[in-house]
Amino acid sequence: MRARRLFLFVALLLGSSGGVVLRAEEKKSAAPPEPPKPLVTMPLGVIAGRTNTLVLRGLRVKEATNVVLDGWSRPLPVVVRKREDAKPPDGLPAARAGDQQLEIEVFVPAAAVGATSLAWKVSGTNGVGTLNGIPVLSAEEWIEAREPNGGFSEAQTLKVGQTVRGTLEKTGDVDVFRLEVAVGARLHAEIRASRIGSTLDAILTLYDEHGSLLASNDDALDQDPALDHTVSTAGPLFVVVTYANEKASKTHGYLLRVEAVK
Repeated sequence: MRARRLFLFVALLLGSSGGVVLRAEEKKSAAPPEPPKPLVTMPLGVIAGRTNTLVLRGLRVKEATNVVLDGWSRPLPVVVRKREDAKPPDGLPAARAGDQQLEIEVFVPAAAVGATSLAWKVSGTNGVGTLNGIPVLSAEEWIEAREPNGGFSEAQTLKVGQTVRGTLEKTGDVDVFRLEVAVGARLHAEIRASRIGSTLDAILTLYDEHGSLLASNDDALDQDPALDHTVSTAGPLFVVVTYANEKASKTHGYLLRVEAVK
């Protein structure tokens, strides 16, 4: 009997000791507070020479004490107009699309158009979070995608050298753009989306006026598509932007640019 009591006493001590160790390990492994983490800008990019109104989604961004657009000759101050919780779009985790958002305004001087890219810097009590690669768009070379533009007959006109800013936010959404280019012209078409924070996994396709496929690409630049084509026949070309999965979202923004290659 005494041996049994001794065994139970030792077991109790071991159990208590184990519990103390576990609590210490739990306390030791507790994650430290993290800074705000900006993830997605809606819409993508900023336009030089004007005040831009945008939505900046991320994690813990409601805690922001200061926001700037950095990377030019001086940080550009950002005005926060609204802070709110924002449920992630269907099928997208908060770690990718954020669960909070800020409505912000920032004036970008016209002289900043030469900057290749800027960065959102969101400060909080626990540090600073950064979202790099924010492009500065020229007001003269930029257009907004307009709806409807879902087919050849509704295609929006796009000129070589322009950048179009759009979003595939509805299921089945397709954006189509019409190009008029001379025979012999060499073209490079490229989408910036995933590389600058968008949740879009885009597909870029080029057709002739008869609907014949001329070129298509999915992931030439990480998850962003790009393609090259030399025009061999007269007639308009149609550039089509779609997504590689079945998910559509307001965070599926893109920038499409078509350039002439010498």
